[in-house]
Amino acid sequence: MIDELLSDGNASLIKISNLVVNIQNNIQDNDGKGLLIVIDELGKFLEYSARHESNDIFLLQILAEATYNNNILLFVLLHQSFEQYGKNLNTKLKNEWAKIQGRYEVLSLVETVTQSLHIMGQVFQNKLSQTQLKPIQIKIKNAVKVLKENQLLPVSLDTKTAQRLFKNCYPLHPITALLLPTLCQKVAQNERTLFNYLGGSEPLALLAKLDKMAVGDFVLPEDIFDYFLTGQILTNDLQVQRTTVEVNSAIERFLTNNIEEVSLLKTIGLLNVISKIPASKSLLRLCDS
Repeated sequence: MIDELLSDGNASLIKISNLVVNIQNNIQDNDGKGLLIVIDELGKFLEYSARHESNDIFLLQILAEATYNNNILLFVLLHQSFEQYGKNLNTKLKNEWAKIQGRYEVLSLVETVTQSLHIMGQVFQNKLSQTQLKPIQIKIKNAVKVLKENQLLPVSLDTKTAQRLFKNCYPLHPITALLLPTLCQKVAQNERTLFNYLGGSEPLALLAKLDKMAVGDFVLPEDIFDYFLTGQILTNDLQVQRTTVEVNSAIERFLTNNIEEVSLLKTIGLLNVISKIPASKSLLRLCDS
């Protein structure tokens, strides 16, 4: 039955639903408990449906309905919330998508910024002496002070905990460490992309940067701009795409050989893309250290 359905390029949604129910019935007839369906990377399917306004999205509704009176459990995995994939649709289609989403129970596994800082801190193993650590800790302490004064620290972080977490995340600059989790949610695939950056071998990833750094140097926001925002943007968020294009165009038009000025533009551009943290003078001064 499955091979026959797969070979039919025009198989109806009802045929697919009937097939699923028939499989479940066969399982029960053979003393099975029921049918578990797991769909990984559903976001790829949703991205396609959003771009092409395909009716295939209603397959999710049909499958959900098939589970109601049958021993069928449908489990799907996404990197972003369901509505995020359809945020650029017109109002009518958004409402249709919302009805489909309402047939599913949502379990959010997105890490908070504080949780991400704890995780990132476990990635690094610093073997610096106290003499080497002292100036680093002074800069981190100053950064935490400025972040707290500007109410930019997560509410769950007190000053001492923030200092400890940022110390564990060195060589990431405190602002870089704060921006990374949100940036990965905005432009890519959350934790997967975060750890691709931290441990990957791409030319602009962290490991390549470490080879060029001295003790006491920080990985600054401009560095993650180069990795995340100068290549292909994976997000389907049109606002993020538009802002990224505008930032890169502004940098290209800004004819200068002054590295500091370009770095400043990249930092401001990154903050604009994330949009949660204002590009204040005090914050930009921190990124220059």
